[in-house]
Amino acid sequence: MLYILYNPDGSIHQANRVYDPEPAGQQSYDELLNEKEEAFVKIENAPALLPPDKFYVDVAAKEVVKRPIMPITVSATVIKAGDEKNGAIFRNIPKGVTYAIYGPYDALIYPVPGTSNLFPATELELSIPMPCTYRVEFELWPYQKFSINIEAI
Repeated sequence: MLYILYNPDGSIHQANRVYDPEPAGQQSYDELLNEKEEAFVKIENAPALLPPDKFYVDVAAKEVVKRPIMPITVSATVIKAGDEKNGAIFRNIPKGVTYAIYGPYDALIYPVPGTSNLFPATELELSIPMPCTYRVEFELWPYQKFSINIEAI
């Protein structure tokens, strides 16, 4: 039996495969979790543990569901370095996302440390001044994290 323990927002914080959920003369796993006031769902015959970056619990239905993919589209993943007029264009960015743009050596480029990482628009045009690769990430619950590399040549 697979037990999925989750937070109030439905994010999964633990998954346990229990092979003998009701040992003779001992407290059952269900009783133990209830005693500890853990929110959980059980899945019989689950083929594997479910990765929390791809799944969450629909709290109202008490079901494990796949996290949706953000509708973001990108015009190009390879661009010309220094060309400010023909950068990579990100569209359909959901409102309320947080973002981060990393440059060479995983250095945080945007947002500037100490400022908000809430993205202020629904589109982004990214040009890169020198040949290198930037990684752009967007996050918004319950969507899966959107992460893509843009290479400037």
